[in-house]
Amino acid sequence: IMRENKNIYHLFKNQKLIKVSKNTVISDKKEYANGIFLIKKGAVKIFNNSGNNTFILWIGFEGDLIGVDAAFSKEKSPNSYVSIQNTELYFMPYEDFLAKKKKNQNLLVDVMRYLSEKSDELEARILNINRKSVSANFAELLLSLNYKNIPNIIPNIISTADIANLIGTTKNYV
Repeated sequence: IMRENKNIYHLFKNQKLIKVSKNTVISDKKEYANGIFLIKKGAVKIFNNSGNNTFILWIGFEGDLIGVDAAFSKEKSPNSYVSIQNTELYFMPYEDFLAKKKKNQNLLVDVMRYLSEKSDELEARILNINRKSVSANFAELLLSLNYKNIPNIIPNIISTADIANLIGTTKNYV
C-alpha cells in the first residue's frame, strides 16, 4: 500500500505543497494535467464524466497518488479530480517525475505496483457492480473504507450520492 511506501514519500519530500478547499477542481479531464499529486491530507474524488453520467473511479486519501497514469501515457487524463474535503497535496511536474523514474528503477517498480493495485481494485469493483447485490457492494465498500482507517469517513467525507455511485445504484437505495 502506498501509505507505507517510503520510496514514494521520499520522492515528494521537497515538492510544492498545494492546499485546496472542499469541492475544488484539482484537474479536469478537458485539460492536460501537468504533474502528479500525492495526497498529504484530505480526500479527492477521481471520476470520469460521459455525457450526463458520472462514474466515480475511486476516492483518494492520504498517501494516494493522483495523475500518475497520465505521466506514462503523456496524454490528457481521462479523469477529473475534485477535493471532497480540505486537502493538502504535494505536486510534482511530469518532467521531474520522468527524470527521477529514469534514475531510480525501484521507484518505477513501486509506482507500477501501485498502478496495478489501483487497476485491480477498479476492475473488481466494476465486476461486482454487475454481479453482486447493492447490499453486498455496500458492505464491501464499507470494509474497504474501514481498511483505510480514516475516522468519520461516512457521511462526513463521502456523500450519500458518492457512495451510491461507487456501488452502482442511486442514493435512494443507500
